[in-house]
Amino acid sequence: MISILFTSLIWLAIPPLYETNIWIIIISFICQEITRYLFFRLLLLLERTINYHSRLGQRQSEIHYIKGTLASGLGFGVGYVLVMNTGLLTKAAGPGDLEASGCSMSLFVLNSFNAQIFGLLNVAWTMIMFIVLKQHKYKYGQTREKQILKLKVIISLVSHFAASCITMIDNCTVTLILLYLLLICICTLAVYITFGHIKGKKDEFSTIIQDRIPLRINDLNSGKKSKEKNKKNEKEKVKEKTDSSSSTTVSESESN
Repeated sequence: MISILFTSLIWLAIPPLYETNIWIIIISFICQEITRYLFFRLLLLLERTINYHSRLGQRQSEIHYIKGTLASGLGFGVGYVLVMNTGLLTKAAGPGDLEASGCSMSLFVLNSFNAQIFGLLNVAWTMIMFIVLKQHKYKYGQTREKQILKLKVIISLVSHFAASCITMIDNCTVTLILLYLLLICICTLAVYITFGHIKGKKDEFSTIIQDRIPLRINDLNSGKKSKEKNKKNEKEKVKEKTDSSSSTTVSESESN
């Protein structure tokens, strides 16, 4: 909503933009991606704050990152749909129907398809952006993996700009087909990145467990060895005491 507000202010401040749609699409795209990145930074700040206070209070209350990312994407999608279709909904309350330009479909039906597509795309774009940026943040010295992560972000940005440009096509049938194909590709990429992130967390957890189990076994073995050694030393001490006592009794008997 903030990004669309800034786009509207820029559109009002520059009168030549009234006649060209491509420039307002570019400005809207830039504003949305900047606010998406700023929201990612805000989520990281919130996560660090909660983790810090959790350590102080000695209790676990960390953010589930996948759920937080999904909720953020859903917020972006719902906000976009509400802002872009509120004006059309007021027209839908009146009598009659509006026909979309370029096809025989109702304008309300066409916008409902667009709302569904861009709502889901915003969820997928947000998940890709947030998960990839967090993975990129904690990759040190692994240049090839960083390049792959940058490529995923570029794919997300290019697909966002392409989806915005596809809406300028006059033929609504072609527009919907292209948008649904793009939606399938981006959602597939988002699911792949999400499950890859979950799998990476599980592998990291398993390696930690595998590293700790041998240490625990070694600690148990060393504990057993120390116990056996202590028992052996105690037996030797008892034996020395009995030998010394027997020798003293023999010496006393000889003296008598």
